[in-house]
Amino acid sequence: MKKTLWKIGLIGVLFVVFILPRPVQSQIPPYTLQSNRSKIAVVPGGIIQFHIYLRNTSDRDETYLISSSLVNQTQLFSYRLLYQNKPIQDTIQVLANRSAEINIEVTTTQKMPVGAKGAIQLTVAINTNPGATKQTILLNFLLTKTITMIMTQNSSTVLLSDQDPVVLDVSPYIKGGRTFVPLRFIGESFGASVQWFVADKKIVYSLRNKEIILWIGKNKMISDGVEKEMDVPPEIQLPGRTFVPLRVISEELGATVEWNNITRQIKIIFSVK
Repeated sequence: MKKTLWKIGLIGVLFVVFILPRPVQSQIPPYTLQSNRSKIAVVPGGIIQFHIYLRNTSDRDETYLISSSLVNQTQLFSYRLLYQNKPIQDTIQVLANRSAEINIEVTTTQKMPVGAKGAIQLTVAINTNPGATKQTILLNFLLTKTITMIMTQNSSTVLLSDQDPVVLDVSPYIKGGRTFVPLRFIGESFGASVQWFVADKKIVYSLRNKEIILWIGKNKMISDGVEKEMDVPPEIQLPGRTFVPLRVISEELGATVEWNNITRQIKIIFSVK
C-alpha cells in the first residue's frame, strides 16, 4: 500500500513539473526609453536639442540597435544623433542597470521660415533580438518668431510657449539681491549652442551669430569680442548647473525680462529680430 502511494505521489510530482504549463515570461522589454521634452520650439537659426535617456534595466550589458527618421516635416531639416559627443553608428552599448544619454541636434538656418515644423521618430531595439518589441519616441519641433518662458523663484517648473512644461533639477534663486537663472536650459530653449570647458571653467554661448564667453567665479565676460565686467560672477549649483545673473540674459542675449514682485515670477521673452 505504501509503495503504491509513493508511486502515485511521484507521478503527481512529475505531472506538476513536466505537464503543467510554465509561467509565460513578461513581454515588457528590459529597457526604458524616455525624453524630458518631446515638443520644442526654437527661433530660426538655432539648434534644436533633445536629450533622450536609454536605461538598461537588465542585469547584463546590452547592445541596442538605434534607428531614426525625419517625419511630418514641412521642409528638409538636417539632424544628427550623438552619444558621448560622437555620432551614433547604428548601435550603442549600455552597461547593466545603467543609463545612456542620446543627444539629438536639429540644425536650422536664419533663412528658414517661421512656422516650419517636423518630427524625428527614434526607435530602439535590442540588437541580439531585433524581432522583439521595439520602443519608439516621437520628437516634435517648430520654428517660431517668439519664445516666452515663465520661471518662478524657488520653483522647479518652467512654462514655455509652444513647448512641453519642464521640471528643473535646480530652481532659480536670489542671492545678494541678484536673481540667478540656469544658463544652459535658457540658452538651449532659445536654440543656442552652450559648451562647457572643464579645464578653464569656461562657458561659450552661441546663437544667430552671437557669442558670449563666461567663466565660473570670474566677473569678466566677452560678448562678441568685447570684454565686459559683471557685478556678480556665474556660479555652479549641484548637480553641476551653471547659473548666471538674470541681467546677463536680458542685456547680452537680447531677451526682454519682466519681474513680477507679487507672484515672484520671471518672464523671459526672446524674439527673432
